[in-house]
Amino acid sequence: MHGGAMVMGNAWSVLPRILDEWALPLNLAVISVEYRLAPRAQYPAPLEDCYAGFVWATEHAADLGVDADRVVIGGKSAGGGLAAALALLSRDRGGPESSGNCSCARCSTTATPRSPAAR
Repeated sequence: MHGGAMVMGNAWSVLPRILDEWALPLNLAVISVEYRLAPRAQYPAPLEDCYAGFVWATEHAADLGVDADRVVIGGKSAGGGLAAALALLSRDRGGPESSGNCSCARCSTTATPRSPAAR
């Protein structure tokens, strides 16, 4: 799932890099869910959209030429949070299982010798 704080962005904001760096070299299939964005859609609407896409993808895996037993849920930034929440939601609902979760988020800190984070 794409980032954008659940208020902006779309799959094409992350797909080109994922396709070039991961999918093509590793021969992976990539399916992306376009979830509804705030403020028009409030949480948990984006998560429900991702769940519906995950269920659809696993139910149609054979038609798509994908191994349903080797599906990994992934997302970047806000999409990473959605990916983690999707894994839990699917578990709690008895939905499809994923082989793994790849939640990517950029985290950084600025620490100087005088800041508490540096001690």
